[in-house]
Amino acid sequence: MAGVLVYVLFREPQTALHRMLGLRTLPFPLPDNAATNFLRYHFPDISWSFALFAALVLWTGLSKKASATVSLVLLSFTEWEQASFGGAAFDWADAGWMALSLLFAYLIIPNEKKN
Repeated sequence: MAGVLVYVLFREPQTALHRMLGLRTLPFPLPDNAATNFLRYHFPDISWSFALFAALVLWTGLSKKASATVSLVLLSFTEWEQASFGGAAFDWADAGWMALSLLFAYLIIPNEKKN
C-alpha cells in the first residue's frame, strides 16, 4: 500500500491507476533531490518486493528460501520486462534495492504461521 500511495501522491499522473482515480495533476509535488527521487522511484519497488516475499511466506506456506527464490525470479523478470518494453536499460539500482528489501524481509519475517 505504501508503494501505491507514493505512485498516486508523488509521481506524475501518467499511469493507469492515475486515470482510474481521475487524477490529472500531481497531488503533492516534491522538490527534485536525491531523497525525493529515492522516495518516488525506488521506495515503491522496495515496498513491492517486501510485500511479495511476505505474502508468499505468510499465505502460501512456502519456506523462506523458496519464497525468496520465487520473489527474486519474479522481480528480476519484472525489471527485464520494464527495460525491454520501454527501450530502457536494466535498472540495476532498482534491482539492488529490491534484493536488499528481500534480504531484510527474509531476516525479520517468521518462517511459519503460528496456529
